[in-house]
This record gives sequence, C-alpha cells and structure tokens, in this order.
Amino acid sequence: MGFFITHSLRRGLDKVGRWPACFVSSGGWPDAAGKTLMRPGFYDGHPGQFVPAQIAEHVKYSWYDPHEGGIPPFDGESDPAPERTNAYSWAKAPRYAGRPAEAGPLARMVNDGEPLVTDLWGRHGPSAFVREFARLHEVIRLVQQIGAWLNEVDPEEPFYQEAARAESGSGVGLVEAPRGTLGHWIRVEGGRIQNYQIITPTGWNLSPRDSDDAPGPLEAALVGTPVPDPERPAEMSLVVKSFDPCLFCTVH
Repeated sequence: MGFFITHSLRRGLDKVGRWPACFVSSGGWPDAAGKTLMRPGFYDGHPGQFVPAQIAEHVKYSWYDPHEGGIPPFDGESDPAPERTNAYSWAKAPRYAGRPAEAGPLARMVNDGEPLVTDLWGRHGPSAFVREFARLHEVIRLVQQIGAWLNEVDPEEPFYQEAARAESGSGVGLVEAPRGTLGHWIRVEGGRIQNYQIITPTGWNLSPRDSDDAPGPLEAALVGTPVPDPERPAEMSLVVKSFDPCLFCTVH
C-alpha cells in the first residue's frame, strides 16, 4: 500500500480522473436479518437513502430503439438499433433521481462513511488515485469479514432455498458486485417472463450521455485529462482503468 500511494502521487494520479461525482450503492452482502455489510445510499454532496424506484435508463445516445426521457427498468426494452447515427454506445444511460452516478468500491466507501477513504477523497477528490485506493482498502475490510462468513457455513444444512413458482408479479434483485451496484429487474405474467432488464456496474460508470446530454461518470472524468503524447495516451488509460470497466457487462 505504501508503494502504491507513493507511486500514484508521484505519477499524479490524484490530479486525473475527477468528475462532479455522485455515488450510488445498494450496500451489499446482507446478513440473515437483511442488514447490509455497508450502508446503502446515494451521495450527491449529502448522504441520502438508496431507493431503487429512483433508477431509470436513457437511450438518447445508445444503439437501441429510442424513447423519450428515462424509463424504469421494469418497463425497459433492449431492442438493438445499430443504424442510429447519433448514438455512440451499446450501453444505456442509467440515472439515479435523474443524475449520473458512480458505482464501485469508492461509491461503497463514501456511502458507508469509511473514515480513511473519505479523508483521502476530501483531500484528493474522486480521482484515479482515490478510486484505486478504495478498491485496495475494501479488500482489507472484506478479508476481515470472511472469517465470520465461513463460521456461518453449516455443510449439513441445505445449500439453497426452494422458491414457489411465480404466476405473476415483478421483482428486483440488487447486489454489490466487485465493480459496483448490479441490478436485475423481472416482470412475470401468466407464469412466463414478460420482461427482464439488467443494469451492471459498468453500465453505471461507462454510460453515454442521457436525455439531458449529461455525460456518464467515465466520460466526465476523462474531460480535461492532459495527454502529453497523443500517440501513447497512457494518462487516459489510467483514468479508464480506475473504473475497472468490463465491456462485456456494459451490454449484458
């Protein structure tokens, strides 16, 4: 960690990768009582609650059939439209309460009020350095928790719970994947799946502009990045990698 901090500051990673950040987290890792390991929330300068109903997706600049404004995932569709000339991404643009939001370890640490990470974030902003530091620091927190989780395992108990068949209804499953908040939305009618939509962490972070032309987190974080050698834009690469993107997940 000491080498990482020294090298990052020497390379100026605390000066790149910033954006007017908002952070979203579903908390992740619920216990038997349903309490999450970390505090869920939406941070836009002030801590707030995490309410899944505040999530909507935009496709103004995505290669899907267009629609006006944002649509809740329960009603979303993913019909490809690669002929759209104004689009530039296979990702949709998920928004929380109409705002772009960063997901991932830094988002979890900020919403949880983790002292060390929030102190560094206050000093260096949502930079590539702090984003990567939060990823490393979270591993330490999870390693401390693994012992407790292993002690909860009883090999003699059933390893899954059988669920009744759903004839109709809807539901959402939210979890904190390594890269951030992952959500699955499903609607069932007459015993058949009528709609199934997924928003991945990389969908949050690599989203294109939305209906109001507001850029997603990575796009905003790249603006103003100095590139001394355009033939070798290593600085841009460092910013992109600080979000730990998964291009497969972007279009999941």
